[in-house]
Amino acid sequence: MLRLQQIATATLLSALMPLTLACTTPSNLPPSAPPSATSEENLSENPSPNLTEQSEKLALVPYTPLPDEVAQQVTQALATNIGVPVSEVGIERYSRETWSDGCLGLGGPAEGCLAALTEGWQVEAIHYETNGRAFYRSDLAGEQIRRSEQTQNLPPSIQSRLFELTREQFDSDADTLTVIEASPQLWNGCMGVAPPDAVCTEIAILGWRAVVSDGQQQWVYHTDNSGNDIRVAESS
Repeated sequence: MLRLQQIATATLLSALMPLTLACTTPSNLPPSAPPSATSEENLSENPSPNLTEQSEKLALVPYTPLPDEVAQQVTQALATNIGVPVSEVGIERYSRETWSDGCLGLGGPAEGCLAALTEGWQVEAIHYETNGRAFYRSDLAGEQIRRSEQTQNLPPSIQSRLFELTREQFDSDADTLTVIEASPQLWNGCMGVAPPDAVCTEIAILGWRAVVSDGQQQWVYHTDNSGNDIRVAESS
């Protein structure tokens, strides 16, 4: 008799389980949407594709920490320049670079610079209280430090990647490409290139906005700080 009751109970539970799941599982939840290509509403009539996939074809730039010696030299340089304690100065962003000559690409007209590629760093230092900033270039060991007075300081490593992607994606002549505008940015999770109705993660991503031109067309790119993630924001 006990055995028959157990069988009947198990049968009843088995029949009720689908009903229970139907009541506890929301049926109106939309399925996970596939990732959509990022774009802006102000793209041209023939919008260029997002270049994230193309940027992934490039070799990844490995993470390399900034040596303490270089960080100390740069923060001290900015602190001395603006007359504040070095404790009030920090490092905002940096990148590993190859400079065009022994003067780190910043030599003057009458300055004799060693005609040899020089490995080093580009570093942005910041005064926290006033938000004053400056870009510096150095060699690998930080034995030579120079403040950049250039109007734009897009790292050469990112510029090279932008030129390569533009050449491959838009069939442009690399010899005609120039960067006509570049500025450091602090992006959200969409890196400033969000599709309509997108919800962008509120995180801080250091990066760059750069405008590349071949003399006839222009492309606006948004990148992260390393150039591993490159997105086209606008073309004309």
